[in-house]
Amino acid sequence: MTLSILSQILLAYVTTPRHEGPEVNREIADMDAKVLYKAGEKKLGIDEKTFVQIFSERSAAHLAAISFSYQNKYGHSLEKAVKKETSGLFAQALKTIIQCSKNPAKYFAKHAGDLLGTLALNFI
Repeated sequence: MTLSILSQILLAYVTTPRHEGPEVNREIADMDAKVLYKAGEKKLGIDEKTFVQIFSERSAAHLAAISFSYQNKYGHSLEKAVKKETSGLFAQALKTIIQCSKNPAKYFAKHAGDLLGTLALNFI
């Protein structure tokens, strides 16, 4: 993984227009889960562009549906697959997007404490 792929996912995630409503097409979510499996666990290496495309173009609700479908189809979470198939900052970016799509309040509550602790240490 290069800094380039991290830059690509961050840039794509913040600049790609997507509908963020609660509506989800389950058939497309199932198809996306299959595409991610084929781009990751099913092959040697990972097709990073496929992950960047799906993670940046799909709404939070749709990504949560992809995670649900992935779990049902392959017996483990998409987050676990990302952890197994990727590494470093790219893995962290993907896991953050997954966690935020499932439950943003829980994600930010968990990490707000980390941030506050870091800020507190900077003032000591």
